[in-house]
Amino acid sequence: MNKFLVILFCAWIHQLAIVSVSSGRVVGYYQGNRALTSAQAMKLTHLILAFSVPDAQGNLSALTSVQNQALTTGKSANSALKVLIAIGGGGFNPSTFTSLTANNGTRTEFIAKIVSFLESNGLDGADIDWEFPTVNDKANYVAFLLELNKALPSGALLSIASASSAFYLDPGFDLAGIATAVDFINVMCYDYYGGWSTESTGPNSALYQGANADPSDSLNTNWTIVYHLAKMSNPEKLNLGVPFYGKYWNNVGAPLNGDGLWRQLGTYGTELAWRDLNTSFDLTKMTYHNTAKTPYIYDASSKKFLTFDNPQSLEDKPNPDWVSVQVIKIKNTNNGARFILTFHNGAFVQVCAVKFRISLPNKTKLDVYSQMRPVPSTKDQYTLVFTKSGLLPSEELNASVTLIGSGKPKVTVLKIETTETALKCPNKLE
Repeated sequence: MNKFLVILFCAWIHQLAIVSVSSGRVVGYYQGNRALTSAQAMKLTHLILAFSVPDAQGNLSALTSVQNQALTTGKSANSALKVLIAIGGGGFNPSTFTSLTANNGTRTEFIAKIVSFLESNGLDGADIDWEFPTVNDKANYVAFLLELNKALPSGALLSIASASSAFYLDPGFDLAGIATAVDFINVMCYDYYGGWSTESTGPNSALYQGANADPSDSLNTNWTIVYHLAKMSNPEKLNLGVPFYGKYWNNVGAPLNGDGLWRQLGTYGTELAWRDLNTSFDLTKMTYHNTAKTPYIYDASSKKFLTFDNPQSLEDKPNPDWVSVQVIKIKNTNNGARFILTFHNGAFVQVCAVKFRISLPNKTKLDVYSQMRPVPSTKDQYTLVFTKSGLLPSEELNASVTLIGSGKPKVTVLKIETTETALKCPNKLE
């Protein structure tokens, strides 16, 4: 089992979330509610200062005193730390982004100001937080990111914040195009429910869809990540965003279909940072929803409902079912090879990609990646065509087969056959 998703530990609203992992990116969004400490900076690979807001001409607002302090403290404590500036944000008027990226001329001016801002402040890169581009912005957003990437100083980083629901993703995010321009994508796997919800209470950041009471099959982390995987061919660029804050409602009613996580809607309260949860709620009364993989509290006396994350729910992310790996042997004597895989019928809820990593004799690795839109598991055979002509010697090689999907993956390699001539690799699995 191989987990390819790195984790973005996010303190979007209230505090910097600090968690140490053994490998990959550990990214923290910092909005300046409390001073960054050296101990916190040592646990991060990337620190994103939120936010700098562009005006109508593309001039970026100056770093605040607490942002400057975080930059100085972070760099002093951790020489390897990369510090980026987040541009935009949830409270920023997206029409300004629309104007600034509308054509080549406006993009060029805006990009020049971003580059100047990074250089004058000693920053390592930019994180574009456009919430949310529309269908009319879709192509311009990709063009802007590609042009910004090209204009950045050598070694500078570029990332974006990506949406969690199809309502925003479908019209405005060309994820395949975006992925070619950025170093990583911070997926906002949170805020699935909140003050805008009209049907019921619900989890802020559930891993899975709940039981029958859950009114939506897409308001969960699993759906969001599988959607991203199906749209792009470089999953190593995905960062899984998790919230270190909770949300609560007042005057909440009875459960829907007997499930206490989804209840009759009351009046939305506000968000609470982790450090404030135990002062407002009795955390010993927490219930862990084993289907959705998220905790919640309902206080019957006050009729308050709290949704939040805790160490258990964070440990359940990332989902190990997103990736399955099987090591196989490949013998290739011609220009290409056709790999035919058979999936156990019903093993996957969704299969959205297959990736082969070939280990060459010189110890380099060659990745071949094919993707598809999520499909039902009723189709149990797919064909992947491999066409790296001349790169494979005529000897047995080690390879790992990575299946990316949702469910409980099981796979058998039905056949591996060589071909006499190079084959054209399809855009998606057949």
